[in-house]
Order: sequence, then structure tokens, then C-alpha cells
Amino acid sequence: MKKTLLFLLLFSNLTIRGFGQTPTPSNYIIFFDFSSRIENPYQPQKDKELIKHLVTNFRQKVEGLYKSGYIYSEDKLNILFYPDLDDENILSLTSSMSIDFGSRDFKTRLNYFINQFPKQGTPKILTTFDKIYDIALKQNPNYFGSNIYDFFSYSIDYYLKENYNNHIIIFTDGYMYMAGENPERVGNTLGHIEGSILDPLRSSANWQKEFKLGEWKIVSSGNKLKNKTTVTLLEVTPDCIQNSSTPRTRLRPLKQCPNEFKILERLWTNWFLDMGVENNDIQIIRTSNDLNGIKSALNHLF
Repeated sequence: MKKTLLFLLLFSNLTIRGFGQTPTPSNYIIFFDFSSRIENPYQPQKDKELIKHLVTNFRQKVEGLYKSGYIYSEDKLNILFYPDLDDENILSLTSSMSIDFGSRDFKTRLNYFINQFPKQGTPKILTTFDKIYDIALKQNPNYFGSNIYDFFSYSIDYYLKENYNNHIIIFTDGYMYMAGENPERVGNTLGHIEGSILDPLRSSANWQKEFKLGEWKIVSSGNKLKNKTTVTLLEVTPDCIQNSSTPRTRLRPLKQCPNEFKILERLWTNWFLDMGVENNDIQIIRTSNDLNGIKSALNHLF
């Protein structure tokens, strides 16, 4: 017991001498939608560039807490997806999709950093992500989808950490669908967002009024997220047509729905508000071929 107290005292003094009071560490949870969205033009390139931007910012954040041969960072980053892809190597690959300085012994963090971010070459987590992305593309046309609902209902608590700033970043087109697994729709409380479900809002001259009076929402996850949690949805792609042979909407004449993004934004925002996330901590970001604006929004998380 005395040895433990002595170690904690020495560690605390070392931290104070190195940086004064170290900042609250951050925990980045990146959830990736490997559904048919990855077939969209330029989507793989955009996704990979944005993931690279996130990992680069994470690396720089950790480097900012280096001094005199020690890394003081306790930051974490995980890239997740669900369900698993159908590949014999997927389990070994997913084990390399996590970077965790908080669980490392203080004296080993520098070597761990060098291993994760080699001076010459690509960070290990990005190499692994590219391999998994390629496996996902080979699913075509039998995409498994992405079970965002179950992730927030049953899995997210495992990844959220006490005494951390938790940042959840979701890559999705904004349409929630997992055949046979999402909850049943009850009235305008939706278990999934896909197909012609949103047509009453799409066709309304005043969709905001229809939304409020009809009490449109996503089925509650039944979960309350920890304090200091932000949520960012990236690459939301409002597209009520998607495919002219099997469009999402039954409205005719067939054309894009001008309020699609605003409807998706309202549904998702209200869902996260129901989970206790502050309104100012929710970002719903529309897809764009110019990634500079998206990168700028992500920079605020670091």
C-alpha cells in the first residue's frame, strides 16, 4: 500500500513539474457505417481523408503533451463498426483499431507512441482501416448495413469513459436501417429511417408544423450518455431518390426533396437530445466535396 501511494505521489509531482495541471483527457469514439453509402461517388476517398485528418489531429494532441522524454497524454481513440464484416481476418484487424494512452504505464507511453505512429510510414490504425474498408467494398451488393440504433442502446456505455471528454463521431449517410433488427415503428416513432417513411414530411408545405404535430421521432435508445459528451454526424447525404429504379420516395414526379437534410437533422438532433447531449454539443454535417469546412468543424474537437 505504501509503495502504491509513493508511486502515485511521484507520478503526480512529475505531472505537475512537466505541465502544471494536465488537461482533461479526450476519448474519441469513431463509429463507421459500412453500408451501401460507400458506393457513392468519391465516398471512399472522402472517408479515408477525413479519418486521416482525425488521426493526425489526435497524434498532434498527444505530441502536445510530450516533454523531457515522457508523454503525459491519457487520450484514447477507437474506430468501430457493427455488425462485423464477413471475413476470416476481421477479428485480428479490429484489434488494431484502438489507440489508448490512458491504459499504458507512464514510462512506456513514448515507445507505444513510436510504435503507433512510425516516423517513416503510415500510422498503424490507418493502414488497418484501409484494409477493412477494402473488405467492406467487396461485400457489394450484399452490404450488411450498420446498426447505429443497437450501438447507442447497448454498446456505447462500454466505450464512454468517466473523467474524460467523450467525443462520438459517426460516419453515416443519415439513413438508419438494419433489416429485421431495428425496433418496430409505432405511429410516427420510427425504428428506422429509410424508404418512403418520410414522405408525409417531404410532401408537406410546412414540414416543421407536421413534424411537431405528428410527434415525429426516432425510437428512444433508453440510454443517457455521460456528461461532457459531444456527438458529430459526418457525411450526411440527403437523397430521397438514391436509385431511380427503387427510389426512397413514392412522391411523383420523381425529384430531390428540398427539405430532406433539415428533416434528417431534426430527427437525429432530437434523438441525441433525448439521450442527454447538450444542443451545442451536437453537429450534423452535410456531405460536401470540399472537405475543408468539415475538417474545420472537426478541429474544434481537439
